[in-house]
Amino acid sequence: MVEILEYVSLEQFELLRVDLLGVGLELLYDKKSILIKKIRNVIIKIIHYTDEVLKVNFSDFLSEKLGYDCTYL
Repeated sequence: MVEILEYVSLEQFELLRVDLLGVGLELLYDKKSILIKKIRNVIIKIIHYTDEVLKVNFSDFLSEKLGYDCTYL
């Protein structure tokens, strides 16, 4: 994750977006998209990369991993 701390013009933003897409990366710039991506990453990790058996329901697991209330997610 990279955070841009300086002003970026629309032209610079578009160039960055296109360059990142060219190497298989995605530019996320709004909170909703970022949260959706985080949820997706947690789901992929639990399904494909761990043998962890959940002791809570999945919504509680996501809530704990991401630090947000279930109803918000």
